[in-house]
Amino acid sequence: MTGPDPLDTILAREPYHPDDGFTERVLASLPPRRRDRRPLVLALSWLAAGAVAAWTLPGLLGPVLRAGLAGLAAPASGTTPALLLAAVLAVGALAYAASRLLDDGA
Repeated sequence: MTGPDPLDTILAREPYHPDDGFTERVLASLPPRRRDRRPLVLALSWLAAGAVAAWTLPGLLGPVLRAGLAGLAAPASGTTPALLLAAVLAVGALAYAASRLLDDGA
């Protein structure tokens, strides 16, 4: 059996040079954290990708939407579970992005 990890032993020791509260003073003088903009960027990226897809594939988008709506209207269709799953995932992703945008990040 091996002994304790040498790195853990070094990290568990007291610091060699005490900082006399320097770290706390520096952290207290820092400006408050900014809100995270990644959810907004992600949501806008998905919207832009959808807009580009709708613009570049106009002949494909109409039949896909019609097939999706037909799948919702006919419960026996095999595409209904996949369409519902995609809709639930899309709504969940948008709700998550909105909640992260509205969160103060405290």
